[in-house]
Amino acid sequence: LPVVGSATIVRLLITPVLAFAGANLVGLSGVARQAAILQASTLAAGLTTILAIEYAPPPRFVTSVVVTSTLLSPVTLSVLIAWVQSGVAGPVRS
Repeated sequence: LPVVGSATIVRLLITPVLAFAGANLVGLSGVARQAAILQASTLAAGLTTILAIEYAPPPRFVTSVVVTSTLLSPVTLSVLIAWVQSGVAGPVRS
């Protein structure tokens, strides 16, 4: 369970912070900035599936990460959407 928790924290909390930094680094603004940050913060299912096909980790681990991130993502994505739209994440320029 600690590994699943770590993978979920990385996917739902750390990845958005990295996306925010990356958006600043490349100078994204407006809707492109919001979309990049939100896209980087979505569920682990797609990425996890691709990695599972490529590297064949234990199926139980893959399933646990996908289920855990799916259950927690409504909370983390709602907070992130509110944060991005509030302008705290930086000015929204079109």
